[in-house]
Amino acid sequence: MVKYTGSESLPYPEAGDDMKIQSRDMKALAVATDQALAREKLARTETDEQTATALDDIEDRLEATEVTLEYVPTVEPTDGEWMLAETDEAGKISRAVDAQARTWLRLHPDSEGVVNPTVAGEIQPLSVEGWAWAVTDETGQVALGVRTDGTAYTGDAATATQPYDVVLLIGQSNMKGQGQPSAVRDPWPGVDQYPAANKPEAGRILSATEPLLHQGPVTNATGTGLGIPFARRYRQEQPGRRILIVPSAWGATGFSTSAPAQGGTWDWTAPDDGTNLAINAVRQCKDALAAAGDGARLTGILWHQGEGDTGIADQYAAKLDGLIDWVREQLDAPDVPFVVGQMSPDRQGGAGGVTIDAAHQQTPARRMFTAFAPTPPGMHNPGDPTHLSTHALEVMGRGFFDALQRASFNRPGVGPIGPEHVRAHRSGDTVTVSWDAAWCRATDYQVEWRAPGGTWAATGVTHTPALGTTATLTATGPVEVRVTTINETGEATPVVTTA
Repeated sequence: MVKYTGSESLPYPEAGDDMKIQSRDMKALAVATDQALAREKLARTETDEQTATALDDIEDRLEATEVTLEYVPTVEPTDGEWMLAETDEAGKISRAVDAQARTWLRLHPDSEGVVNPTVAGEIQPLSVEGWAWAVTDETGQVALGVRTDGTAYTGDAATATQPYDVVLLIGQSNMKGQGQPSAVRDPWPGVDQYPAANKPEAGRILSATEPLLHQGPVTNATGTGLGIPFARRYRQEQPGRRILIVPSAWGATGFSTSAPAQGGTWDWTAPDDGTNLAINAVRQCKDALAAAGDGARLTGILWHQGEGDTGIADQYAAKLDGLIDWVREQLDAPDVPFVVGQMSPDRQGGAGGVTIDAAHQQTPARRMFTAFAPTPPGMHNPGDPTHLSTHALEVMGRGFFDALQRASFNRPGVGPIGPEHVRAHRSGDTVTVSWDAAWCRATDYQVEWRAPGGTWAATGVTHTPALGTTATLTATGPVEVRVTTINETGEATPVVTTA
């Protein structure tokens, strides 16, 4: 530890390749410094009039405070005293990281103008790609850091005061992330994660970087997930709130009894022995909500799973519904939106996979405040049709956000509205009709066709499952096609297209 006593002068960083940036949080540091000086000054005043004059003087100085930070980032400690230093407009260091002790210091002058450094936080290497090390404050948030490319990060004081929206991520490998090629995603202010309990970083909020710290094994080589693309889209649409991801998936797991040998089971009724992934996830989510502090709220649960349960496909819908009900009950969130993602359309596991895919698509009809997030075909990893590529998971992440919003409209007692973007494509005599799910509660879509001027009929239309958003029919000439949304209250006005 470098110690400063008496009138020993502080070392100043070399100019060279310094980065000059503006930081909103330095205003608070300047205020803290001046408040310390004010206390010293007031201690020497003898009358109320002198006290008032001293306070006015401090107030004037604070209003005029403008601070420019000068950073000297290095990936590893250097021979000098500082790894990272901040200087104010007067050239005085206000915050710094000691190069030898790797300690973050706040530097405040005392009444004699002598700087006495005090430890203000903890510096530690981060086991996430993109960071060489970072300084965390008492809440675990990154306050200062150096990325592996040598650039400095100072946090964002305005963002740090925003309340959290908490979103739980559960399921198996495509939720955990198997996307190739692996992507490095820099931290975004206001996009954070609360690691699983079996990770060394558990118990504190961290910036969300790949790989997210799910329950299952994660390394940089395991691939990229959909959680961060989802969270970034969420943050863009909700700039007044931070998002806290709770990553809790584990690859090759399911509801089936064979799953514990592979890491755990999503059967919430199984013993709480460490392998009950559902119980673990709920516990992690509760801890995240507590850590998130005042104003935090649970705003969504995302589920991507199914490949591990093709052997019990006939039971899958009931088990998924039971999980949805149980998780909502445990988190005291009966109406929290729950989104079910589609397995890779290029390999769903034979007949069992088709059954599970139908169960996924029909979930919004069985449970309120749920939605289905479709997966584009042909976007899997090379040679691996089960696992979605990095690009596919980026698309899916944004799709999960759209579905999360749609789930909020899947509520009882509201009349249906028509589906969106109904379109028809002809290949020879085969007409394929597709549409985007309606932003309302739907229990079925009725697809009908007719020759121009003829009578509407559903004869010859192949459309399954009921909430599927594609249908096919055979027609030799021009046809009109219409799609009608149906729910418990009635039918919407049909949406018509031609082919």
